[in-house]
Amino acid sequence: MTTSSRDRPIRRKWFFRLAAILLGLSPFAFFEGALWLSGWSPAEEEFNPVVEFINPQPLFEADVESGHYRTRQDRLGYFRPEQFAIEKPASEFRIFWLGGSTVQGRPYAIETSCTTWLELALNETDPSRDWNVVNCGGVSYASYRLVPILEEVLEYQPDLILIYSGHNEFLEDRTYGAIKPIREFAGGAEGLVSSLKTVQLVRELVEDDNPPPAAPLRFSGEVDAMLDYQQGLQNYHRDDNWRAGVQAHFRFNVERMIELCQQRELPVILFNPTRNLKDCPPFKSLDSPELTESQKQGVQELFSGDDDPDTRLIRLKQAVQLNPRHAGLNYALAHELLLQLDHEGAATSFRLACDEDICPLRILSSMQQQLVQIAEATSTPLIDIDQLFCERSPTGVPGEQLFLDHVHPTIEGHQMIALKTLEQMQELKLVPISDDSEVDEKISTRFREAVSRLDPLYFAEGQRRLGGLLRWAAGRGDKIRRNPAATATDP
Repeated sequence: MTTSSRDRPIRRKWFFRLAAILLGLSPFAFFEGALWLSGWSPAEEEFNPVVEFINPQPLFEADVESGHYRTRQDRLGYFRPEQFAIEKPASEFRIFWLGGSTVQGRPYAIETSCTTWLELALNETDPSRDWNVVNCGGVSYASYRLVPILEEVLEYQPDLILIYSGHNEFLEDRTYGAIKPIREFAGGAEGLVSSLKTVQLVRELVEDDNPPPAAPLRFSGEVDAMLDYQQGLQNYHRDDNWRAGVQAHFRFNVERMIELCQQRELPVILFNPTRNLKDCPPFKSLDSPELTESQKQGVQELFSGDDDPDTRLIRLKQAVQLNPRHAGLNYALAHELLLQLDHEGAATSFRLACDEDICPLRILSSMQQQLVQIAEATSTPLIDIDQLFCERSPTGVPGEQLFLDHVHPTIEGHQMIALKTLEQMQELKLVPISDDSEVDEKISTRFREAVSRLDPLYFAEGQRRLGGLLRWAAGRGDKIRRNPAATATDP
């Protein structure tokens, strides 16, 4: 018997086995195709965290004698003094600008913040109105702390709400373990199986329709940032699930604030925050989780000896390829690409360095994308400050020319933000376009005069705060936690 004759029964046996398998899978394939043709998709998982604040207090209180609302004394540790009339004048256009320390103007203060420059520009553009921009920027305030601020100021007859948020989401410790898990994309065979609609339908049918209520996220009345404490950087570890939960919570809060404004038919404008990418190294770097000991050794060997620029670039690319989630390596590669005048490649590596920072004190790229998506889905105007700063940077990557530290713009940067906001308000027809051809020069003059009137002590105090900010961001906080096991969510 020839070899071909012997193989024929074997092939026939495997053919029948394969046919039997395919026949058995045919109902599944038919059902999968029917689900695709019908357009069925699994219901979006609800992310609805419950937030509780311990002993919450309003930001403003009525001073009947003066006829104004004023910032409460017990909130001045995080906010600057502000006031506005209890009885709103008919000519007043009242704006509340919510955000963190960037909105407040840190390391300086309200006097040189975007809120002041916007108010000056508005009064020059349209003197017929009494423009009042109330600064609600709280130091280290994340989006979940802005929601109750918004709920409060909605009672003060606002005409416009501005929201600049995203840098402070990772400052306070909390867990999302009791909240329905966030499903992230899985690659390989697991990702392929999870993408099947039949699998998604079965999962939806077997999951509990009435899961237990989420445990509330409890926060102290004021911010309790991990970096406020000694050796604060040690509290930060690589935790992709926690990071995904923080980002989902950020999206939830922004959507909630927009919803609150839309329910009142109140105009609201979002901002896409910008960050110092070029001149701010990552605050904490860790190796990629899957890195083996031999790969770690390989990365170390790549940096032995002095190299010419071309060889150094090749070595850095090889190191990043071996250790792609090391923020510091991406930052070093970005600067080398910048020296080679590869601005586009450098921008990509700078963004990766920021996004892989274990201590994310700057908004992540994915969160910036979330803001764009939210704006489009809710038809909310979005001012892209990140794009504005990129356009004004010589290399296309924002750095020390526009920033005082990792996120806080220079005074000129604040003026840029204000003027861009004025443009957006004109596009929305909230502000008429001035007939005065010299209005731009008048605004510039008002800006220069406002700066010239500031006391030298104002700038000295700002520099002092800047030094404190740099020490804080480096993990050199001065608080001592009495109970090392306690977290920021403890009473």
